[in-house]
Amino acid sequence: MSRHGTLPFLCLGCGLLLMGASQQPSLLLAGLAAYFIGGLVWYRVSHQQRHDKGRRKRGWPLWLYEIRPFVMVLLGLLMVRELTHPLFLLPALFWILLGGYQWWQRHRHRFWRQPPLRAP
Repeated sequence: MSRHGTLPFLCLGCGLLLMGASQQPSLLLAGLAAYFIGGLVWYRVSHQQRHDKGRRKRGWPLWLYEIRPFVMVLLGLLMVRELTHPLFLLPALFWILLGGYQWWQRHRHRFWRQPPLRAP
C-alpha cells in the first residue's frame, strides 16, 4: 500500500484513538479533527480510483453518501464512550460494524485493481 493509501487510515485511526481514550476536551476536538481530515483524504484518494465516475444512481446526495460510513463509525464510538447501560453496547456495535462494512465495500470496489507495474 502506498503512502497515499496509508495516510487516511493513519489519520482515522489516530482520531478514533484520541476520541476513545482521552478525557480532555482539547484532545477530543483534536481527535475529531484528525478523524474528519482522514475521512476527507480517504474520499479524495478514493475518488481518483473510482471506475464509475460518470455513472451514479439517483438517491442520496453525493456528500451525504460519502460521509455515511464515517458518521456511522463515529456514532458507534460515541455511544460506546458514553455507555451508561450495557444494553447500549449492542446498538453501538451495530453502528460500528455497519459503518465498517460500508467502508470495506467502498474500498474493495474502488481499489479492486492496481495499476500494472512498468518495466524500467
